[in-house]
Amino acid sequence: MKRKKTMSQSFRALTAAGVEGVVMEVWWGLVERETPGLYNWQGYLEIVMLAKRCGLKVRAVMAFHQCGTGPGDPLWIPLPQWVIEDIKKDQDLAYSDRFGRRSMEYVSLRCDVLPILHGRSPIQAYADFMRHFRDTFRPYLGTTITGIQVGMGPGGELRYPSCPSLKLARTWRSPELGEFQCYDKYMLASQSACAWEIGMREWANGGPIGASNLMHNPESTEFFRSEGSWNTPYGEFF
Repeated sequence: MKRKKTMSQSFRALTAAGVEGVVMEVWWGLVERETPGLYNWQGYLEIVMLAKRCGLKVRAVMAFHQCGTGPGDPLWIPLPQWVIEDIKKDQDLAYSDRFGRRSMEYVSLRCDVLPILHGRSPIQAYADFMRHFRDTFRPYLGTTITGIQVGMGPGGELRYPSCPSLKLARTWRSPELGEFQCYDKYMLASQSACAWEIGMREWANGGPIGASNLMHNPESTEFFRSEGSWNTPYGEFF
C-alpha cells in the first residue's frame, strides 16, 4: 500500500469525525492481475488492518469490471491481463453493437457459463475470486468487514454497455439513443436458439426491428416510442 502514513492520518481523522466506516473497492484487475488463480491481497489486507486499528468498519465491493477510460486516466484499472489476452483472441467475449464497436469494460453476459477463461467460465472465475477473498479475510468478516457488495456489469452498476465510461467522461455529450449490445456471436447464438425454439425464425437476426440509429429521439422510433414494438410479443421476446 502506498502512502501508508497519509492513509493512517486520514483514517484517524475519519474516526475523530465520527465516521463509522469506509468502502473498499476490491479490483479483480489488481488482485488476479497476471495469472489466473494467483491472488495478491497484500494491499487490501493492509487497508483492512489499518481500519481495524482505527476502529473503522469496511464495506468491500467486488469489482469485476474496468475502472477508468484508458491508460492516461489516473484511476485506470483494466481487467486482468490474462482476461484481456483471451478477449484479444476472441473479441466476441466483449459486448458489441451492430457496427462492431466493442466495450472492453466487462466480459459479455452471454459468456457467463462458458469455459472461455483458461478453462473456467466467468462465473467460476468470479466465484473462485470471492472464495479466496473469504478465506483470506475470514478473521475480519463480521467484525471489521461488515458488508460485501458485488459489482455487476460495466461501471459495476448493471449499466448497459451502450453507455461506456469513455462517453460519460466527455464534457460534451451528444444526444444519442445508444445501441443495443447484442451482436457478439454468443448473444446472437442465444437469440437465434430462443427464436427457433418458439418457432419464430424471423426473430433470430440480431437487434430489435425499428430501433433506428443512435441519433434518433426514442419517440420517433418504431421500437422505443410509447406504443412501440417493445410492447408486442416480439418486444417481450427480445
